[in-house]
This record gives sequence, C-alpha cells and structure tokens, in this order.
Amino acid sequence: MAEYAKEYSLSELMAASVAREINDGELCFIGVGMPLMAATVAKFTHAPNFNMMVEYGA
Repeated sequence: MAEYAKEYSLSELMAASVAREINDGELCFIGVGMPLMAATVAKFTHAPNFNMMVEYGA
C-alpha cells in the first residue's frame, strides 16, 4: 500500500491540485514557477502525452 505525505506546504497542495486538472493529450499554456511544477508532475504521473507551451514573460 502506498504511503502518502502527511505534511505538505500550501504550494505543494496547489501544484498537486493543478496537476490533477491536466488531462493526457491536452495542450496547455503554462507559466513559470508553480504552474510549471504542476505541469511537470502531470507529465510524469498521469498525462505523458499532453503538450505544454511555456510562457515566461518579457
């Protein structure tokens, strides 16, 4: 049985919540920071075929 984290930061909770909203095969426009972390979690856990376009500002 998997053991889940019992303590986590608000940023980690937000990244996990955002990652769950990304579906396999989608195209997502991603910002840097926490959104990029969430997209990476999604890519490596449950959405390997989603594509991301990263916007980093100017």
